[in-house]
Amino acid sequence: VLARKEVVRRRFLVAGVIEAHAEDREEVDSDNEGVHWNREYSLADGGTIGLVVFAHGSRVTAANDAVRAVAREASLRAGMPSYRTAFLELSEPTLDEAVSQLAAEGIRRVLVTPYFLTMGRHLTEDLPRLLAEVRSEHPGMIVEASPPLDGHPDLAGILASRARAMLRAGQDASIDAVGP
Repeated sequence: VLARKEVVRRRFLVAGVIEAHAEDREEVDSDNEGVHWNREYSLADGGTIGLVVFAHGSRVTAANDAVRAVAREASLRAGMPSYRTAFLELSEPTLDEAVSQLAAEGIRRVLVTPYFLTMGRHLTEDLPRLLAEVRSEHPGMIVEASPPLDGHPDLAGILASRARAMLRAGQDASIDAVGP
């Protein structure tokens, strides 16, 4: 288990690569779901750095497709045209396959961003093992992982936004009301 100090250190390492846009400090309401901080970033050297959004994977194709859509949007917002989605299990590609695809494109540095909420077993045991395997297969490549979504300042705002939307829409906004 990573100590809090190590999580903060890893955040700093990844954050050191990220360049904030000038409008980062402005409050915006682009989605009409209430004012929030604009958190759009781009990487200073997006052409030689690849992004991998690493998720659990699901037997439900739509769930995996949703992760792929988030990865595509994240790559656009980060200014990183070279990106892949990777899955721990139940879908493809694997982390190793995704990194190998990026290596074939000439990418020499990969940022793995876990699409997991907390530092559970998959991130404390599986991801470090998979990263070690990928690094041994690609010794000339730098492969780093960011922290999970847990602890990100925008996460509470997203939850609050969902709650406000339900209050505005009433019962129809509940996933229970959607049904099969």
